[in-house]
Amino acid sequence: MELYMSRIENELMIDGEITSIYSIKTSQMETAKEILAFQNGELIKTVHITKLNWYKNKIKIGDLILLVLGGDRKPWKNGLIAFAKVISIDYLKESSKNYELDVELLWKLPAEMTPDDFYIYPDVKNAQNIGPSINGTPNQAIGKIDKKALFAIFAAIDNIFPGNELFIKEIIGEKNFSYIQNVPVLRNTIPKDQIEEDLLVTHGDSKGKNKNFSPKNISIDKNTYSVFELNRKFGNNLIKLDSDFQRLDVWKTYQKSELIESVLMGLPIPIFYFNEASTGELIVVDGRQRLTAFFEFIDNKFPLTELKIFSEYNSKYFKDLDPLMKSRIEDYQIQSYVIVPPTDDSIKFHIFDRVNRAGTQLNKQEIRNALYNGQITKFLKKVVNSAKFRQSTSNYFVKDTRMKDRYIVLRYMAFEYYFESLKYGYEYTDIDTLLGNAMTYFNKLEESSFDRYIDKVQKGIDNAIFYLGNDAFINKNNKSSRPINMNIFETQMYFLSRIPQSEELKQVVFKKLESLFQDKNFIDSIGSFRDGKTKIETRFKIMDKLLREVNV
Repeated sequence: MELYMSRIENELMIDGEITSIYSIKTSQMETAKEILAFQNGELIKTVHITKLNWYKNKIKIGDLILLVLGGDRKPWKNGLIAFAKVISIDYLKESSKNYELDVELLWKLPAEMTPDDFYIYPDVKNAQNIGPSINGTPNQAIGKIDKKALFAIFAAIDNIFPGNELFIKEIIGEKNFSYIQNVPVLRNTIPKDQIEEDLLVTHGDSKGKNKNFSPKNISIDKNTYSVFELNRKFGNNLIKLDSDFQRLDVWKTYQKSELIESVLMGLPIPIFYFNEASTGELIVVDGRQRLTAFFEFIDNKFPLTELKIFSEYNSKYFKDLDPLMKSRIEDYQIQSYVIVPPTDDSIKFHIFDRVNRAGTQLNKQEIRNALYNGQITKFLKKVVNSAKFRQSTSNYFVKDTRMKDRYIVLRYMAFEYYFESLKYGYEYTDIDTLLGNAMTYFNKLEESSFDRYIDKVQKGIDNAIFYLGNDAFINKNNKSSRPINMNIFETQMYFLSRIPQSEELKQVVFKKLESLFQDKNFIDSIGSFRDGKTKIETRFKIMDKLLREVNV
């Protein structure tokens, strides 16, 4: 759907037609259920909306709708949830003020967006049902949205849910996508995202660029697999798609169908990249979407659609194909490169990064999650999805899709590993090496030994809630922005995991931790060069001093 800027303030030009933009807030149970049940990539999904009254004689077929969930005591979180377009209008009786709509769902957001999510975008301020300055609006309220607000809304979405450019472009078009990059933002209210910056893979300043790797430590095999063989491996749990490490740009059915049609035509497809784990599993570095399409089609999970050459197979599942066509798919040869042991982990890290640069770039934690898959990655996923972790971090990471929450927990655990390893002569070089070494160590631990670290994490989180409540893990010198600070997280967790839970200590502990924000040495240790050895040792020595002062 290609959109072009219109001179009319509240409208857009879509395929040569003037199109208006509306928001609809609904609390109807059936309507909400249909929206929430929608999966991006489905074939046409329509939703019926009733009891509308405003704009009865103005809204028209093709208009763009922003769907917002509302209502009190409903089993959903209120907020913007999906985009749709009008496909039919029922004006009911001429005497009636009400009318009804059928809309086609275009895209559902990964999570609801509340007015707070748009606070730094002034153009969204007065967007009805959406903007942060809007007082409560009645359910089934329909409001008109101007172009500036629409682009600012998409800018907020692109910021909170990165990796969804494909969906956004399908709604607003390639030409207009650039507008969302330049919407006004209240810069002075945006806290610098220290965690996101820390996870960024910087190509020009790679940690390993000065290392002299021997060719003997780099082993990459070129292999050919049939689709049938890969599907068999997947069925035997020998291929790790690891969907929670990869990105959110999930293919739609027509994209999967296009891949299948290419195979039926005998066309070549891009090379796949795998990392072979020590257990023999193949972890997908590049090609997850394509493999998922193959496996799902063979498993009859979607029908072919929008085929151009083999149009006679549209609407057919794998089971409906004749034996020759099935064989073409199953016998298709896939070219791949496999990174095999004993390739150095830091080299694997760079291979992951380079291979994935063409798409939405993976950050460091997403790469680690694939490289060191095991009991540590399972635990990190479990703990950050727990109610207590979310409570202790004031739900700061609820909408995170890039593993920032797992990263801060891993950092804390890695420092616990580091201080224990010092007595065995461990030498600190840089934070990325430490995190990789720690994950390797945790994956090799027996369950009983690993439980010691789990207990520390759980105790730290429990005590954060007990002693600090909503003040846990934030920089008190920048309280207005309230982002979770990773260095404060790791140091407070270190401290809190070492003290008992006691009402008598409550006031003392709170004051001791609050005093850190007047300690110039501590503040300096979480500032620039925060992951240098001296800064790390400084802040944790300060925490050891606090522990002695509370006599534990």
